[in-house]
Amino acid sequence: MTLYAGETLERFQPHFELLFGSNGDLIGIQNPRANGADLRFSSDGTETIGTLNVTSSFNLYNTSPISATDYERLRMDWSSNVARIWTQNDGTGSGRALRVGAGQLDGGTAPFSYTTWQATAVPVIQHSLQGGAGTGTFHELGSTIAALSASSGTQTAVAISPTFAQTSTAAGIALLVNPSGTFGSGGGKLQSWQLASSEVGAMTSSGAMYAGSFRTLLDFGFAATVGGSTDLTLIRDAADTLAQRRTTNAQTFRVYNTYTDASNYERLAMVWSGSNAFLLVENAGTGSARDLTVGTGGSANFNIRTANTGRWQVNPSGHFLAVTDNTYDIGASGATRPRNLYVGSSVIVGLNASIDGVANIGIAQSSSTTLNIAPSITTRSSLRLTAGVAPTSPVDGDMWRVGAQLFLRDGGTTKSVTFA
Repeated sequence: MTLYAGETLERFQPHFELLFGSNGDLIGIQNPRANGADLRFSSDGTETIGTLNVTSSFNLYNTSPISATDYERLRMDWSSNVARIWTQNDGTGSGRALRVGAGQLDGGTAPFSYTTWQATAVPVIQHSLQGGAGTGTFHELGSTIAALSASSGTQTAVAISPTFAQTSTAAGIALLVNPSGTFGSGGGKLQSWQLASSEVGAMTSSGAMYAGSFRTLLDFGFAATVGGSTDLTLIRDAADTLAQRRTTNAQTFRVYNTYTDASNYERLAMVWSGSNAFLLVENAGTGSARDLTVGTGGSANFNIRTANTGRWQVNPSGHFLAVTDNTYDIGASGATRPRNLYVGSSVIVGLNASIDGVANIGIAQSSSTTLNIAPSITTRSSLRLTAGVAPTSPVDGDMWRVGAQLFLRDGGTTKSVTFA
């Protein structure tokens, strides 16, 4: 090297200096123009492994940075007393996931179990078990992590407590269970609720829910589609009282005997239509018309009530009785009358039997006669034959009156009695 007049040779000073401890270990890198060490790697004296000064950060690059605004890297630093570890990217660099896990035996090439934070606008955290044959737990919270052993109060193992502040037409989902792929022949479940490894409830992949019991404080509603409006509701009206109601909509309840489809069935229906309630046996298509039986199964009365009052009764012996003696009628005069009454034995009338409302007939039976006509009284005769015309084909035993004559058919001959 040649020095010219006025030139001097000075000691070369590198931009960064390597720092070594008293034991000869490399402990840091320092900028001699700054105060203190920029980065410490290992312990020496009072220094701690991995110490950074307050203005520094540690960047571990995935790709060689093209520029300060074009890179992919892992960053570690402190910010407002919060330690931070995350992935960064800029320019042509891509957003990368951050994975933290536990290693394998014998220096495995990937963590055996790990948590992955995806580099997406919506936070996604995945807890995974490294792939392989056999069964595994996707994620478990339990005694292997922490035992909940308080003696009082309430302990929560997992809490999902997002805060929504949405507006307009936005929608939110607090917990999304969305597996993909195909379940095996053993069946698939979206959720399984267990106590001490014994299943107490589950929801299958088809949406069916099973549990030992269900309890609701308000109602149990049904809709035609997922997310659709409720169009059928079962409600607790009071203790031990179940109601099917939906504002002012008339309700129908059906119990099927057979069901093939909506056009082929046999069923019992309880229906409100307008202001009337119906109990009906219905059928359609291949379904057959069936009987409706109403009654009691034990030694009890079958009662008919109106206006909240008992009117008629069928007792355990099968007798049709009025609940209150001599109070209620069957049919009415001139309208709503039964057509015929067929009696196998006796008709017993307490006072009068009125036929067509024309006259009273008092009839009684005694041991010595088949027909005993009640005696006449001052206001009523025992028997009245109204005058008419002779029948064209009388038979023995017929009796009739024409004018002042009384006729009797006997032995094929009509005989008469003339009254003066």
